[in-house]
Amino acid sequence: PPVRAPGRYILEPDPAVSRAGASAAIAPGLWRLAERVAYLSCDEPVHGPLADCFEVLEELDAGPAALRAWVRAHRVGVLEIKKRALDLDPAQLRRRLRPSGPNRATLLLSPTTGGARAFVVRRLERPAP
Repeated sequence: PPVRAPGRYILEPDPAVSRAGASAAIAPGLWRLAERVAYLSCDEPVHGPLADCFEVLEELDAGPAALRAWVRAHRVGVLEIKKRALDLDPAQLRRRLRPSGPNRATLLLSPTTGGARAFVVRRLERPAP
């Protein structure tokens, strides 16, 4: 798939799909966030067994200070961190961000055409078979 700026949705292909180089089989019209990054993007949700689909709620700078401020401002206590092609340890980053509060969030970090970015995302449920 071509490389473009992120759309409204980000897809995380099943690892078997990525290993097989079959990302184009997920759906037509998808694009990558950056070269050699498994995350794909689109402007309409994609439901199916080959990838998890996340709705992009917010785009943030990927630096720890910006992320820590966002986590604190949104009172996030449970934080899922997903990443691709960035040299960071999600568990270590989570400790640095010091989540504390009643809310939950998922951050997806990736290189993009505009540099490393963090996306606050909401996982879309896969339809029942």
